Amino acid sequence: MKIFKKKKELHSEPEFDKELERKQNETEQLDISLDNMELELKDLADSKKSAYQEKEETLNQTKDSIADTCNQIADAKKQIQEAKLEYKAVTDYLADIQKIDAIEGKEREELEDAARNIITLTRERSKYQTADIKLSDVQFRNISRYEKNMVREIRQMRENEDYQRMVKGDLRQLAAEKAKLEFERDEIIGGQEMLRKLSIAAGILVVLMDIIFVVLSEKKELDLNVPFILSIIFAAGIAFYIFHESRRNRMEILKNNQKRSRLVGLTNTVKIKYVNTQNALDYAYGKFMVVNSMELSSVYDKYMKAKKEAEQYRSNTGMLNFYNNALIKELRQRNIKDCDIWIYQAAALIDNREMVEIRHRLNERRQKLRERIDFNYKVQNNGLSMLKNSMEKKPEWKQKVEEEMEKAGIDFQQMELSE
Repeated sequence: MKIFKKKKELHSEPEFDKELERKQNETEQLDISLDNMELELKDLADSKKSAYQEKEETLNQTKDSIADTCNQIADAKKQIQEAKLEYKAVTDYLADIQKIDAIEGKEREELEDAARNIITLTRERSKYQTADIKLSDVQFRNISRYEKNMVREIRQMRENEDYQRMVKGDLRQLAAEKAKLEFERDEIIGGQEMLRKLSIAAGILVVLMDIIFVVLSEKKELDLNVPFILSIIFAAGIAFYIFHESRRNRMEILKNNQKRSRLVGLTNTVKIKYVNTQNALDYAYGKFMVVNSMELSSVYDKYMKAKKEAEQYRSNTGMLNFYNNALIKELRQRNIKDCDIWIYQAAALIDNREMVEIRHRLNERRQKLRERIDFNYKVQNNGLSMLKNSMEKKPEWKQKVEEEMEKAGIDFQQMELSE
């Protein structure tokens, strides 16, 4: 029996290192799409559990699962609220464009005249502003629109990027841990198969020995009681070893299943956070027309320098202020909600191509927001369905579910499932 254990120990560690390295390489490119998310863990082995073990495992998994689900619902609710506010702002912006397009006649001429003068005066001033600062008019106007919140936007983008890198590291670590657990499970199953073969071989050997002893005792009239008893003792020893190792393997498989169940829950939570963070970053990149927070910070610094220089000449730009006020007055008469924005987008008032481009970008932003809202509604609805089904199928879990829901601020009556 020690020989078997020794051989297993000699080959286990090198095989483990080799197999773990292979599976880590396979998981180097992480798949974080929702379609591949493991939302359920199927039976990981065909071993039978005692009633006590199964109950204990279920209770432990239930506590973690309920808490994770409630946290996911709360986070999804927050994401939906933030996205809806931004969605309303973008929708109002598009509504303003429709109102502007409807302006005709003399009012249109006055509006375009003010816009042309604003463009001319702004370009004259920008020649000096951007002489030593490489900042395009489009970037200047874009940053101007969000100037009040730029520091917060840069900080938020940088935090999201740092968090995204951390989440990628967590996903790789979880993938490596999963590969390790799968390797351990395969090792245990292989051990069970070896025990099965050993039991068959031992049984055949004992039967052959008994037959030989019986034949010898009949033909040569030898006293083979002692060898016969020794064969029985040998068979009993083998049986005890197989029973002991099989029981130990079943316990190891049970522990392995529990670890994998918890690992899947953690992976799902991390993936949802990853997708939400990535959606927020993609939206911010499109909003500010940059590729990362470093570029946005650089553009903002250039903008502040350009603005500082512009302020030195603001006292001499009375005409620009005059036309700015004239433009705002015309727009207010048409009930435009955000009139100040069009000072920085005056070109769109006289060039339909510019207006089409603005409308296109707004529609893209609104589509991304809609996808973000839909995604989080799915997360929220799936979580609510899981909690509801848990309370219906397992009434004894109802108190635990309600406690976790209260902690997360979840109310079934106020948060109905979306169709």
